Amino acid sequence: MNVFNRTKRALSRVFIHEIEIYRKQPVRIGMQWQERFVLVGRIKGRMTTKNPTEREKMRVVNGEQRYEPSVVFFCFPSDIQADDRVIFQNQLYEVVGQPRNPSFVDHHYEVPLEPLPQSFKRKEEGNLIYLEGG
Repeated sequence: MNVFNRTKRALSRVFIHEIEIYRKQPVRIGMQWQERFVLVGRIKGRMTTKNPTEREKMRVVNGEQRYEPSVVFFCFPSDIQADDRVIFQNQLYEVVGQPRNPSFVDHHYEVPLEPLPQSFKRKEEGNLIYLEGG
């Protein structure tokens, strides 16, 4: 059996959270076109948070300051991009950077997220689901 398949099976047991991914797309509402965040899909993964002391330790590496997100979502390679919106347990998050591929073999992705304080509503029109206010 391939080691990669065993690892993937083990990770699928760890990936217990499901998120919804929304991407900005032009949508026709009534007689006009508007930019809205439209539901692209749902994926499974693992959501983790970092406390402020961990973030502060990781912020300065080799004398260089870098950005560290407060929330990271681990998932299998999927269609998730920077500036997407993600909903997890009725909380809205923004993807603040490109998903990282730390192993460089598409083993898993690490997606940096930041919580958004905005309120939002899910709207359905026909077969289209989009966010309003997010």
